[in-house]
Amino acid sequence: MNKKKIPSWQFSSLICFPILSLYSGIGIYNITKIAKVDSYLSIIIAYLLGFILLFLFQFIFHYRKDLNILEKNKYLFGKTLGTIINIIINCLLFFIGMTLLYNISNFTISQFLDRTPILIFMILIGVIIIYNISKGIENITRVSTIFLVIMLFLILFGNLGIIPHFKIDNLKPFLEYGLNPIISAGTKLSIINIVPIFIFLIIKKDKLEKDKKINHKIITFYTIAFLLIFIIHILTMGTLGIYLTEIYQYPEYTVLQKISILNFIERIENFIYIKWILNTVICLSFIIYHISKLFQTKNVKISSTIITISMLILSLKDLYCQ
Repeated sequence: MNKKKIPSWQFSSLICFPILSLYSGIGIYNITKIAKVDSYLSIIIAYLLGFILLFLFQFIFHYRKDLNILEKNKYLFGKTLGTIINIIINCLLFFIGMTLLYNISNFTISQFLDRTPILIFMILIGVIIIYNISKGIENITRVSTIFLVIMLFLILFGNLGIIPHFKIDNLKPFLEYGLNPIISAGTKLSIINIVPIFIFLIIKKDKLEKDKKINHKIITFYTIAFLLIFIIHILTMGTLGIYLTEIYQYPEYTVLQKISILNFIERIENFIYIKWILNTVICLSFIIYHISKLFQTKNVKISSTIITISMLILSLKDLYCQ
């Protein structure tokens, strides 16, 4: 029985994925548009504000360990109101899932597969996600651990080549536009990147190994995730400067296109793409698994397949309506 329990550190590490996933790609571009040259400070604001959501996450997680988040809503608000709340939450998750699928698909066909139908790539991602979900929640958490280790290596190794090109002058002047843009960007980043961690409450606490220090582990991985995006942001802006960072939609990817490590390793911008793919697969797996639990069917594979196909069709429709 204990072998089927999810280690607490594996569960805690899941916190990193939505924070990194929703920041990858155009995250730097979005907050730079708001906070300008001081946008790296907005990450600190987001980190501090995020503790409010993080403590709420921990409170809900420890409440009624035998129930998942959907069951807790019904228990707290009654069957009717709880069901309505669950439907609203899962509709929002469906929209977030569509956004993730759209972003990664749009980037892929624009950078690598311009002659390949977008549908082929979407189907490939969908099949991977459905297979991942079919193996159970324990398998998803194990896969996420492997992906996280790979991502940490890619982030650290990829950004290593940026350091020689970093210029501190690109981060000046300090507080040029005051605190309001920084707070605004930090609040937006906090909401967009941290609220999705609540999808992991679909995992019941009694499925995890007992650990009195799980709260500390959650905070540790939360801090690691924000430290990584802070490093990525400050190195990218310190290399490109504020004007180029605002111009390029994918500044992190763009800056790595011009950099090699030891004049030997080229195309390290693809590290960012691999990181983005791994992030997206895990986040979409949990989103679709969460939505499938709304239908309370015994066969999660069938429900997850239907949800994935629906998400794929609607994402494809939005892509061609642009």
